[in-house]
Amino acid sequence: MAQQKLISDQAVLYDAPNILSSVLTIVVRNVNIENIHGALGYQNKGLPSGSVMINTSIYANYGESNQTPVNGYNISVSEGVWDEFFNSKTLTTNELFNQAMETALLYTKENIPVMYGLSGSNWTYINN
Repeated sequence: MAQQKLISDQAVLYDAPNILSSVLTIVVRNVNIENIHGALGYQNKGLPSGSVMINTSIYANYGESNQTPVNGYNISVSEGVWDEFFNSKTLTTNELFNQAMETALLYTKENIPVMYGLSGSNWTYINN
């Protein structure tokens, strides 16, 4: 089964006290779409209002025997922004679950702050 992920384009020092470096990998743990309902259905004059929470894990040596969790990164985005971003992308799959995972990774890539000296442009989307 193919796995979607972001891979850093260079090895970075992720554990300074032990001088450990590796290429880093970001994988999506889950994507939660949460609608906010009022007493009479949706709030916001009957329109859906909610948020999308993207939970990711960052690993060193991903897929190897010494795979190490390094960090996690979570992003909360409004449902409207998610929908706009999702609709603006040409995705590589027609299967809904995989589309959500791909969209989450692409959104993470475009919005992740600089971490370990890496910005969004240092991450490559991989589906293999």
